[in-house]
Amino acid sequence: MLERLTNLAFAFLNAESRGNPALTAAWVREHVEGYARDENRVPRSERAVEKLFERDRKDLIRVGVPIETVTVDGHVGYRLQADQYRLPELQFTSEEAAVLALAGNMGLGDELATFTRSGWTKIAASGVRRELASSPRFLAVNDWSSLNAELIDAIVSACTQRKRISFTFHRTTSFEPETRWMDPWALVGLRDSVYVVGYDIDRDAPRVFRSTRVSDVELLDMDDPAVTEYGPFHLPEPGTNMQELVEKQLSIGVDLFDVTVHVAPGRAPEITSRGKALGENRYLLQGVEKKWIVRAAAAHAPYAIVEEPTEVREEVIAVLKGAL
Repeated sequence: MLERLTNLAFAFLNAESRGNPALTAAWVREHVEGYARDENRVPRSERAVEKLFERDRKDLIRVGVPIETVTVDGHVGYRLQADQYRLPELQFTSEEAAVLALAGNMGLGDELATFTRSGWTKIAASGVRRELASSPRFLAVNDWSSLNAELIDAIVSACTQRKRISFTFHRTTSFEPETRWMDPWALVGLRDSVYVVGYDIDRDAPRVFRSTRVSDVELLDMDDPAVTEYGPFHLPEPGTNMQELVEKQLSIGVDLFDVTVHVAPGRAPEITSRGKALGENRYLLQGVEKKWIVRAAAAHAPYAIVEEPTEVREEVIAVLKGAL
């Protein structure tokens, strides 16, 4: 019942944006989950739907939802008095926004696409807009498309419960997999990659591990002497910015460049979003990893053209020639 009432409330909230602010029992039966069929999936009669809709409508009014009766093309309809029922503007912290971005990108893959679409639909009903129907022109093979629910569940559970984890780390195909212990702090997305961030028990320092190289995550018993001998759960320093921590860890031993790129209008958002607009469709990206910008520019060619430095431009050209 609660789910059906929630669906009906969202239908009233969203009605005005559809250009048809008044709802009828017939419309509700066809479009709102929980009316056309009962809990046993048996179809309801038209009269049964009308009585159910009337009862639910009265319940909403009783809890403060201002619904009024109107006439639509000679038929009785009902609409929300929007001026008396304004929801507060949705605002997210940077951490909450990161979670939403993560969820949205995971939806590009197969495993969590349905779940993500459902979540965004409910958020959109509260005022946030995102196109759910259109498909991307291409789907890159990256961490977002391969991230699995089991890994997310294990890491999030460990973070919230402050539990140490063990996992198998696959450094490269040239090395044997190794077991590592960590006190996890977060899952952080950076460009096309997702990283597990936390305190590495083996290295006795903060570290990041790319999610695609992590498997067999297990939550350890914090009451086990073999686990507690390494001390209590290590918390991050107050005010730690996880995004900056990942970038700092990845920049160790990596050459960073300031790159100027010309991007056609409406193209390569992953490049333009990181750059400072210089005018005439030119963008300056400061302190970016050469490997990343070469890969990104090549992927969006010919709409993204590196102008300088020459070293980066030549590597993009070499990548494109190698693909011919």
